[in-house]
Amino acid sequence: MEAPGAVELEINALDTLGRTVLHLACASTEPSSLEYVRMLLAHPGINVNVLDKESHWTPFHRALYVENISAAYACIFARLTGSVFPYILNSRILLLKRSDTDTSIKDFEGYTAYDLYNSTVKSAQPTGDEDVLAELFTWATNRSVERAA
Repeated sequence: MEAPGAVELEINALDTLGRTVLHLACASTEPSSLEYVRMLLAHPGINVNVLDKESHWTPFHRALYVENISAAYACIFARLTGSVFPYILNSRILLLKRSDTDTSIKDFEGYTAYDLYNSTVKSAQPTGDEDVLAELFTWATNRSVERAA
């Protein structure tokens, strides 16, 4: 039974640019945004593959564009285990933990989220002439590691 005056909100509602609240949370680099992303991903009706109107980006595209690696990782864990909860405190990339995140979706320019990340983040493609050491993030699964875990 609903509380008097309760309003049911659509979790996948779009703003004028076609963005959902998940798009906005994934695009935020505020430390508190990770908790919002986690709560949104826990909602059974959330659509993680909604394309915005501006660039055809998914929340995953937005997370990687702003280097929000914490938000991006959650989907992979869910894809492998079926749940985002056991690993949530130690996870750093929430979107990849979801089994329904489609990492092959391309934007209007033909970029997947990985392509976008690799083309916009300087440290994703280090060159030999760089004086500064940088972190390099790679994306893959390894069955031998999964079995050992």
